Amino acid sequence: MFCQLPDGTKLDATIALAQDGSYALLFFTDPMPGGSTITLHLAGASIRAAADGTLLDADGDGNAGGSLTSQFTTVSLSSVPGNELVGRVVDPEADLLPMTFDHIRRGPDGLIHTPDDVFVNPIAHVKLYILDPQNKVVYTDARGFFEFDDVPMGTVKLAVDGRTATNAPAGVFWPEMVLDLEISPGITNTAAPRRARRRGGGGGGWIELPGQR
Repeated sequence: MFCQLPDGTKLDATIALAQDGSYALLFFTDPMPGGSTITLHLAGASIRAAADGTLLDADGDGNAGGSLTSQFTTVSLSSVPGNELVGRVVDPEADLLPMTFDHIRRGPDGLIHTPDDVFVNPIAHVKLYILDPQNKVVYTDARGFFEFDDVPMGTVKLAVDGRTATNAPAGVFWPEMVLDLEISPGITNTAAPRRARRRGGGGGGWIELPGQR
């Protein structure tokens, strides 16, 4: 079991087996590079069960042995001048359902789910920061808006901490959550769960932070 960089370089790591032998973990010697696609290789033909020596069915085809490859992408760490991320943090209200009429209204254009939508309860003073390293921190304004400058490109993790909010209604607690976003280079991206979009696109780029009631 090992991991490789896109150029084929093998990452130094230690394999640690669980005490019962049911799984193994890879502990990397050095941090993985940011914004990189990492390939995990698992060779079933070299892994045997402790009890009876049966080879691992790594690819799950029902036959002992076989190989499995899987890829994942590390988060981007380097700031890119000109990359912006903007958005709003709002409360989805008691039904906890996104984009429903208990917390969103049509704006001046008369259309729902467009950038000028009006929200019943934007959340003020929410702390937002980009994970690893935690060196970019902003807070939402009274209307729930926030803006980041010079954010990394590609996959980033955005932490949204509602515990710092200053306008929570009585009996409501806003938690912290982390979103995966894909940031495009050289534009103003808008934040929404599982994606970032060019500003001005349908939906406006808001984050709905469910309150515990």
